[in-house]
Amino acid sequence: MTISAEEYARRLLAELQDLRSSHLIAVERAAEAMAQRVLQGARLFIVDDNSGLVSEVLGRAGGLMMIQRLPTTDLEGAGIASPDILVACSRRAENVSMSVLARDARQRGAYVVAICPTSQGDDPLSLPRWASMHLSVPKDEGVFKTSDGNGVCPISGAVACVVLWMLTAAFIERMHARGKTPHLWRSIKLPDSKPFNEKGLEATAREGY
Repeated sequence: MTISAEEYARRLLAELQDLRSSHLIAVERAAEAMAQRVLQGARLFIVDDNSGLVSEVLGRAGGLMMIQRLPTTDLEGAGIASPDILVACSRRAENVSMSVLARDARQRGAYVVAICPTSQGDDPLSLPRWASMHLSVPKDEGVFKTSDGNGVCPISGAVACVVLWMLTAAFIERMHARGKTPHLWRSIKLPDSKPFNEKGLEATAREGY
C-alpha cells in the first residue's frame, strides 16, 4: 500500500473538479427552488447524521444567518410544512431514520435537498428516493486501502462541505437576482462583528432571510 499526501490531494482535487460538471445544474436548480420558497416564507433547516456539516454552516462567518439546525425528528413538533426547506446530510444513502425524516418532510410539503452517496439498489427507505433534489457525494470510506482492507483518508467530508457551500453560493446568487440580500454572519475577529451580527439577526427574524 502506498499512501501519500500528494496522492490524497490529487484524488480530492479530481473529485472536486468533477463537481463542476456533475453537480452544477442540480445545485442551481435546488437553489432556484429554495429562493422561490424563501420568498414565500420558507424556513431553512439542516439535519446531519454526523453533525459535521451542521457545525460547518451554523454561525460560520460568511454563512447564512437564516439556516437552523432541525431541533427534533418530530417534524410536527418542529412545525415543518410547506414551503419550508430541509437539507438532509448523511454518510449513507440507506439510512432509515434520515430517509423516514425526508419522506415525512416531503409529505408535509417541504423541499428536501439530500447530500449523501448514491443508493446501491431500489431500497424504498433510501434517502435519495425521498429527496426533492439529490446531490451525490462519495461514500464515507478511505481512498487508500490497508492490507487488511481498512480504508484510510476519506474525501467524503471535504466534498460534502464543498457541495453545501456551492448550494449556499447559488442560493445567494438567486436571491440577489430578485433584489434580495440574505443576511450573513460577520467574523468575530472583526471589531464591529457584535453589533453587525446582532442587527443582522434582528433583520433575519423580521424578513426571514
